[in-house]
Amino acid sequence: MRLLAGLILLGTLSACSPREPVMVPTDARVLHGTFEGTAKPGNAQTTEPLRLETTATYKNQETYEISGTLTFRNEQYVVKGEGQANEAHAFKPQTTRRIFPTWTLQLLQGGIYKGRMSGLFSGSSQPQRHGGYIAWAEEEKAEDYSSVEFTRVTAQP
Repeated sequence: MRLLAGLILLGTLSACSPREPVMVPTDARVLHGTFEGTAKPGNAQTTEPLRLETTATYKNQETYEISGTLTFRNEQYVVKGEGQANEAHAFKPQTTRRIFPTWTLQLLQGGIYKGRMSGLFSGSSQPQRHGGYIAWAEEEKAEDYSSVEFTRVTAQP
């Protein structure tokens, strides 16, 4: 009986834990700034350079908006999308704690949807590094880009 009461109390306490705040746009794990990196198709050994320039804008505690440009294979795409918090975290302007938010960007060229790029902050072992993948909408660009990695090259805001 004591064990059951203890488990119920533990479940209640963990459910009441406050969500950890994350500062948008200044937290290093928010996708904001100029990044340079590489994309690697499938199991290939070679990589191709990419450059991502984004602006992150606080929207609410669940999301932040992302806009900017992606330069890849000598082509430029307009990107727009949003970053997503999870159940343990909440976005806030002017806070100082950090998380690992995810983000998804639409790739547009001339206002036409060309694909998407999704990813997340890659972790504290590589400060300012994000990673993810590109999924193209067009058949001729349908390579499976299983990894995209880039590092912030501008100063953190």
